[in-house]
Amino acid sequence: MAPAATRHVFGTFLMTQACVPLLHKSKNGRVINFVGGGEGAMPNFSAYVASKGAIARLNETMAQSSRIKGIMVMLSRLFLLIRA
Repeated sequence: MAPAATRHVFGTFLMTQACVPLLHKSKNGRVINFVGGGEGAMPNFSAYVASKGAIARLNETMAQSSRIKGIMVMLSRLFLLIRA
């Protein structure tokens, strides 16, 4: 995977993991991740699309595991509309 795409996925994961102890202490923690451009085929952007898809799956997994700790994890999908 391209270096930028690796940063997208691991950066999201590591930052969220670093914040979990504080979010857990607050008893009302929220994580909101934003992804855009990861839906469907985008020629010449395969690493980018794959990284955004990975963030979406990571978000789903974190939402399930963090619920026990009282942390809500949400995902906002931003779409790019291209007119032909």
